[in-house]
Amino acid sequence: MLRRIFVFFLLIIIALVWLTGIQPHQVAAQEDVFYTVEQSSTIPTMTYEGVTYPDWENLSFSSIPPSMGAGHFNLSEMAGQLGLEPNDLIRQFGYDPSRSWDVGTPIENILKLGDLRTNSNLENWTINNIASYTGMDSSLLRLADFGLLGRESIEDLVDAVPLLGSYRLRDVIPLFDLVKTRVTPEKAVRLGRRSLASLSDRLNIGTIKLEELDLTQYDLTSIPNLENAKFGSFINWEDSFLSEIPGLANVPIASFILDLAQGGFLAKLDIVFGEKEANRTNTISGSYQEGFKVPCEQENCAHIELTDAIPSPTRPLHGKQWISGKSQRVKGGSGLLGSMFGGSEPTGRHPFGEMFKVVLTDTNESTGTASFSIYFRICGQIFWSGKTCTPYIIGPFPWFSHKEKDFVFVGVDGVDAEVPDYLPPVPSVGSIPPEIADNLPPGFQGEGYSPDVSELNFGSTDDCETYKGVHMGALKEAIAKIESEGSGGYYAVGDWASCGINCTIPGGHGLGKYQFMTYREEVVALYGSEGRSVLDRSYAQNISKAELRESIKKYFPPEAQDKLFFEDFKKMMAKAFDQGHRGKDIVYMLGGWHYAGRGSFNQGYAVRARKLYQQFLKESKKKCSRKGKCTGKFIHPSPGYIRTSRFGECRPLGSCSRSHAGTDVGTPIGTKIRASDGGTVTYTSTYRGYGITVDIKHCEYTTRYAHLSKPLVKNGQKVNQGDVIALSGQTGIGSGPHLHFEIRLGGPWGKALDPEKFINF
Repeated sequence: MLRRIFVFFLLIIIALVWLTGIQPHQVAAQEDVFYTVEQSSTIPTMTYEGVTYPDWENLSFSSIPPSMGAGHFNLSEMAGQLGLEPNDLIRQFGYDPSRSWDVGTPIENILKLGDLRTNSNLENWTINNIASYTGMDSSLLRLADFGLLGRESIEDLVDAVPLLGSYRLRDVIPLFDLVKTRVTPEKAVRLGRRSLASLSDRLNIGTIKLEELDLTQYDLTSIPNLENAKFGSFINWEDSFLSEIPGLANVPIASFILDLAQGGFLAKLDIVFGEKEANRTNTISGSYQEGFKVPCEQENCAHIELTDAIPSPTRPLHGKQWISGKSQRVKGGSGLLGSMFGGSEPTGRHPFGEMFKVVLTDTNESTGTASFSIYFRICGQIFWSGKTCTPYIIGPFPWFSHKEKDFVFVGVDGVDAEVPDYLPPVPSVGSIPPEIADNLPPGFQGEGYSPDVSELNFGSTDDCETYKGVHMGALKEAIAKIESEGSGGYYAVGDWASCGINCTIPGGHGLGKYQFMTYREEVVALYGSEGRSVLDRSYAQNISKAELRESIKKYFPPEAQDKLFFEDFKKMMAKAFDQGHRGKDIVYMLGGWHYAGRGSFNQGYAVRARKLYQQFLKESKKKCSRKGKCTGKFIHPSPGYIRTSRFGECRPLGSCSRSHAGTDVGTPIGTKIRASDGGTVTYTSTYRGYGITVDIKHCEYTTRYAHLSKPLVKNGQKVNQGDVIALSGQTGIGSGPHLHFEIRLGGPWGKALDPEKFINF
């Protein structure tokens, strides 16, 4: 009832404000500093069918140059003019959108998470998600680096961080130190034995905020599972600037923005006109508020004139004018915030959706150059009126520049024609590749525990994975050192072990680097009927170790051992995690279980496994930090085989219609394909005539490996030069088994280059 009364009076007050001429926009101001700008060299681009686009696989907020304008917005002043308490209005928004910025301020220091709430999925993101995209090592971060933490209380953290409430206070050092500032040492010791869940409801304990501590003293990992907490689970998450979330500014924007447009019209920039042009009415620029045919009815109408990029009987773009935002302003914004900044914004277009507006900011007739910038806005959500946004006024940030006769992507707004089917879509990336998204565990986007990104990659054998807080490479080395050190590594054969209790399980030998017993079901399946006699003689001690080593090479090779290790240990890690074990304690349990087998536990082995894991952890992380580095030089992806088709040769498809974009190498099906240089895997799926394809991004190039039978890497995985990434095959369109290999400049649809200029085939 009180809420209804509040809403009723709020609506009346707003109506009176507008009727009596009070100008809420006085609390907001913006000053553009217009000057000639060339396309920023920091914005990654790609070309597709001769058109320059943003390279969405690499475009992040950190790659956008700083603001060329200054401004401020104060919600408290706005509330005062409306006759409301500032906190009431802030509560309606869910955060305080107030801020100020100067010329030269980076965009990550201007935008807040709340601004992106209505068109992103950031509320479901975690620090671990960010680390998966950027390679950031969260163990090197301090609590102070995670800006939104200071505003959280102990009670808030227990609600936000998975399973934190089950920990004892004394085991979470920052929170223990925080409580010790409020109670006597004796009482702190007593409270330290209690769980955080039991303490969070105590008024004098649960309400203490972390900002009372010097958070630079503590590692991010000092609060267990903090890296797995969803941003949306924190009380004040929307109020944080992007720069307060470690690594977020370096994540590809398309990974968390939901409405980036795809598809639309291409135009050709015909003529560039300066400020002396007047009264232009054949326009395709404007705003969501006024539409995208707003005439420029004044004396200064700098603009570009467009024509159709592809011949069309209807000629929908011929003669259309895109007016400069430096010359013309139009109505903008929506809802309560719509009147801010005078209710106006520079005229422009939205080729890539609502997130930002593309504005023509400078025209140079003498050089035939048009320079563009982008603008952002502040948005909020009010329970009684829904989404409300200021005009697009945060900026300008330098974007692209085009010369006459260049192709320009203009999107769909205000064009009176249907988008032709033959126009290419705007390439973009998704936050999770479809082949992984199909296998998401229940609840990943919903409530509850947010899993490690590695949990999405079922069956992966990447040594650089972190699973349940355990670094798989360090674990692998620790177990191998105990099991097979000095006895042959992958081809190690252990001493014969006696049968189990009452001999229900036969005796046998430990095989390979991790000493999996010959009676393991998975090992028996790999040996099959052909190798059954080898296993039988192992159980009967009627076989030499030399013969067993030879059988390992045939039936249980290193790849099979690693795969079984990862699958086996991930199951055990999940079990240990569910029992409440964390970090090194998980390794302790794994060691005891693996050595004892058959459901038993060996404490001595468990202690040694934990100690060795700690020894290997630092070196393993160091090695992983170097993984994926590009050298700038390329190696043959499948040495020893003869080229079957060269770059640029005619490729008949009914008629001689398409030149060959790569080099074909004759490879029998199943040949190991290696990364030509270090980089990050960006695609591992089937693509049209290419068949099964793997793309790898290396610095300024992308390599493509097509017609494969099986990819051995996953999207986002970092690989070194020479790493095996796939097996060759005959998928897609082709006349026989071969590898199709491409080198492209920039992204996957950049200019194709002749591989023979980089590699001696």
